[in-house]
Amino acid sequence: MNRINVPTKTPYFEGTKALDGNTYKLTFKWNTNTKKWYVDIVGISNNVKMEGLACLCGKDLLKKNGYSELGELWIVDNLEQDEDPDFYSFGSRHTVEYESLA
Repeated sequence: MNRINVPTKTPYFEGTKALDGNTYKLTFKWNTNTKKWYVDIVGISNNVKMEGLACLCGKDLLKKNGYSELGELWIVDNLEQDEDPDFYSFGSRHTVEYESLA
């Protein structure tokens, strides 16, 4: 798996990442109402557009939302307690990991 680095303790982060040969803009946002992190993934070199994927621990975020163009995107609880990330743990205790198709 490949780690996607996200900064800690910031409510919004946007960056680009090459995944399976294409470039994507990833936007991570903290929602104060639901107390959850969400990610948008937009293809820069293709037409993929996924918005509002809840960052839930222990689930492939792409497959569970019906996306098969990419590999697997996981939120990993590095304390192995399978708890969803909160505002302060995202990017430190909880990391974003990508497993490519190949």
